[in-house]
Amino acid sequence: MTLKVTTTGGTGTAHLYYTASSTKSGTDQSITVTSTTAGYRYITLYGKTAFSGATVTTQH
Repeated sequence: MTLKVTTTGGTGTAHLYYTASSTKSGTDQSITVTSTTAGYRYITLYGKTAFSGATVTTQH
């Protein structure tokens, strides 16, 4: 199974973190978690600079 987490839109710079991080400039970020088993996944959205209006979506 694959879990994809994406942020889009807004202003500023926000990064997604799991065991790796997204590091593109801006709020359009993406990380993919593969081979997931049942259970919780903790993903952090970190403001590298002040940001607002970002939308977070998940897909599996």
